Amino acid sequence: MQLLNLFQRPHITLLVVAIVITVHSALAMPPPKEEKVTCDEYFYPSKDPHTYMCRSNHVTHKCPIDSCKVDDKAWPQATFKNCDLLNKQRQIITGHTIPSVTPYQYHTTPAGTDVQDSKTGKWYRCTSAKDKSNDHKSACEKCLKV
Repeated sequence: MQLLNLFQRPHITLLVVAIVITVHSALAMPPPKEEKVTCDEYFYPSKDPHTYMCRSNHVTHKCPIDSCKVDDKAWPQATFKNCDLLNKQRQIITGHTIPSVTPYQYHTTPAGTDVQDSKTGKWYRCTSAKDKSNDHKSACEKCLKV
């Protein structure tokens, strides 16, 4: 019994020291830094309706939607022009061009920007070859790395 008590005290002391070190390092960490990010790969809604996910340079960020603009316009006023309807395999359906798309989300590809229409949920490919303004991307001010 005395042998058991002999080992119990150092064990408790080590446990207390480990807890103190862990708590101290957690408290010493600075808060996450907000960043300005241009969403050049993906821009899509998160589970929170006020937050969008923005991917740029292979890094994902969470951004409040009210901090995001496209060409100095709020995200809900953004438009893409002269876009081609895509099928489920993300191929263009010939002859189904729409003059304007109000985006819900977008993904960039080597072929152009694939945009989901906020009204219909359909996907369109919008290229700068059809309209130079389709090069624009969302720029957000208060993003946090995920």
